[in-house]
Amino acid sequence: MPRSKIRVVLVDDHVGFRAEARRALHAVPGIQVVAEAGDVDTALVEIRRTTPDVVVLDLDMRGADGFDLAAAIRAWDMPAKLVLLSVHCSELLVRKALTLGIEGCVAKESTATELAKCVKAVHRGVYYVSSPFTRLTTRNSKHTH
Repeated sequence: MPRSKIRVVLVDDHVGFRAEARRALHAVPGIQVVAEAGDVDTALVEIRRTTPDVVVLDLDMRGADGFDLAAAIRAWDMPAKLVLLSVHCSELLVRKALTLGIEGCVAKESTATELAKCVKAVHRGVYYVSSPFTRLTTRNSKHTH
């Protein structure tokens, strides 16, 4: 039986950012934050415990990064969709995210509305890249043609 809400785990080492993201996502019909974590080890425990539909993970965390977490999740062969949060907007970052099976990239400066749009899109199976990343990749692709 399909779930009534998209179940999300938030992973970011900044407590304030997690609280803001949780409030914003809870305000969106159809999304429920089921767990949070401030580090990769806690995230792995919470992801196994809650079996989320979507994991929103920060790139830069103490001890390990979002790419390490993404690789661990993919090694488990979990069906959760992955959304990467980052303050770094680069084509290299987006390419690495794609190779690790990350379905969405959202700039940390994006609005909560954009994060919610990304969560909904990747849950539907649509790859989502927030505007700072798309501007970068569009600009770079024009130079390569």
